[in-house]
Amino acid sequence: MKKIFLLVTLLLSLASVAFASTTQFNQPVYLGWYANTRDGGPSPAIAKGYDYKTYDSFTFGRGSEALTFKFANHYYNGRAGSSHTKGVYVGENFILKNIVACPEIYKITDNHGRTFYLSKGITSGPSQVFLLMGKCANSYYNYIGIADLKNHCADIEFMDHNGAPRLGEINIQGNKIILPYTRSYSKNNTYIAGEFIFEWDDNVQWFGIKHVEY
Repeated sequence: MKKIFLLVTLLLSLASVAFASTTQFNQPVYLGWYANTRDGGPSPAIAKGYDYKTYDSFTFGRGSEALTFKFANHYYNGRAGSSHTKGVYVGENFILKNIVACPEIYKITDNHGRTFYLSKGITSGPSQVFLLMGKCANSYYNYIGIADLKNHCADIEFMDHNGAPRLGEINIQGNKIILPYTRSYSKNNTYIAGEFIFEWDDNVQWFGIKHVEY
């Protein structure tokens, strides 16, 4: 009987260790938003919810993995003209440039202490933004953008047509970040059309993308 008890205890302990080593995402935390005009102003780069700013940057969070948007404002005859994004950074790590806006910015952490940022939403363009940023293979920083989603859903970027897919609320399930989207053909006819599933692979240390249509 004692041996059986010890065996059960050992198996439970091993199962607990295995679960703890498997990536589990925490619920997203909303940080704020960022936008620039790129051209056609007049408007300087603006943001809300940032922790600090300089003459050419907004930073969300603090420490080595804070999210920073570096920008340039253009002035004509002493008045604000247009603005553009020079780069998006996580800490000192350059991610990409030429972002017009990040309408909704979320921070997502996991049980290993890693930090990811997800941005989504619609610009005044109107075009749809999607960015999922973080460290890949525990080595370099990578991102998934709207162009990657277009490989699965061709009309995901521009919102200038009936039934354009609109990204919904983030849903966290274990090692998966799930993002549903809806389509609307009239004010009274909106339905969930599908979802993107970003599943973390502990072997390659990055996300796989799965697209499901309903």
